[in-house]
Amino acid sequence: MIIYGETSDGDIEGYDSSSYAAARSTATDCFSISEEGDLGQKKVGASYTVYRGYLSFPTSDIPDEATVTSATLYVCAWDDLSGTDFLIQVYRYAWQEPLCDNREANYDGAYGGSATFEGTLRDTADGWVTDTYYSLSLDPSGINKTGDSKYALVSKEDVDNSEPTGVEYVEFGTAE
Repeated sequence: MIIYGETSDGDIEGYDSSSYAAARSTATDCFSISEEGDLGQKKVGASYTVYRGYLSFPTSDIPDEATVTSATLYVCAWDDLSGTDFLIQVYRYAWQEPLCDNREANYDGAYGGSATFEGTLRDTADGWVTDTYYSLSLDPSGINKTGDSKYALVSKEDVDNSEPTGVEYVEFGTAE
């Protein structure tokens, strides 16, 4: 059985005018995306911005007796605004709802101890071509049959606390 779900997705942005550490640990905006979201980080002048994406799929319609044997995440590439290449990583992360109203509580959890690393979606050095879908096989045991299956998209540079020297982010989109 193949199941497609409408996504609730977007990005959370952390911004600070002088401190990378503050930009990484403080969410300043939360956006639901209709077409594209941002993912990565940048430094422009003395100001830092960190973008983390989120995806939520309603998977509670999967029958309780069903066995999930495989799951694949597809993400649509939009613009590559990077001057530096980076790895786009996927973490399974059951954030608190509603996400945007709890953005401070949720922001650093995107890749922290409460998140499970699923894999690398893409190395932008291999290309990030607009309107191209990139995929990652997910651990089928992580599909939540009683609620939503939730994932965070983050830059490995962000995870490694690697301060950007310029612009290193891409825009992404999702579909049902």
